[in-house]
Amino acid sequence: MEDEEKAYRRARARIREIKIFFSSLVTYLTVNVVLFLINYLTSPDRYWFYWVALIWGVFIVVKAFKVFVFGGLFGRKWEQRQIDKYMEKNQSNFNQNGTID
Repeated sequence: MEDEEKAYRRARARIREIKIFFSSLVTYLTVNVVLFLINYLTSPDRYWFYWVALIWGVFIVVKAFKVFVFGGLFGRKWEQRQIDKYMEKNQSNFNQNGTID
């Protein structure tokens, strides 16, 4: 029962991370379109909106890696597999030597 509750909490936290990322992405796109329009209408000969888009875009990419790459690659499932491997290795060493390494 307690494991199911932990799994539910982890799943809920993961969904929240993904939701926050996509919310940030929509905000990024909306704000940058508005900034482009303001820049184009007020000073079409000199563009400055791309600096905001570039700098903010770097943060969006970092957040995407955190949520989708590192969250999946080195996330909870990976961590649990590593723990299981380590425990299995130590259990076999304990059985052979009578002590845990």
